[in-house]
Amino acid sequence: MNNKLIKEFHDKEQDIAFKLKEMESNPESWSVYNDLYSVLEKDGYEIIDSGHSRVVFSKKDVPFVVKLASRDTGIAANKSEISFSSNQDSDNLNLENSSNQVSDILPELYTYSTNEDPMWIICEKVIPIKEASVDMLKKTFPTLHYFA
Repeated sequence: MNNKLIKEFHDKEQDIAFKLKEMESNPESWSVYNDLYSVLEKDGYEIIDSGHSRVVFSKKDVPFVVKLASRDTGIAANKSEISFSSNQDSDNLNLENSSNQVSDILPELYTYSTNEDPMWIICEKVIPIKEASVDMLKKTFPTLHYFA
């Protein structure tokens, strides 16, 4: 866990992480995804975005999001994000040269499932690129801006 979260948010993040870990270890149904979704929903988390293989949950009063894998490609995305963020080697990726550069632009990873197939991760809430201003993009991606 990263110490950047102030105590109030750290406690909220740890609370939902604990509930997700418990449900993942002791699923109530045949679908762990549905069980984890239910835990988030019961705790007041709402879907704020989704993609092909993951659903992103958050609350207005917390600076973090929960990314929940909805299929195998979502689990693979979670594994990649965990590997890049924690600078761990991965069986599928050669991260030696690229992990430091990639981890600099990824949201801060706070907590994640330690299962072999990680269904969820909790990370910093960021502004989606489609909502970012040109000035913000210039600061975040100066080289890309220079070449564009």
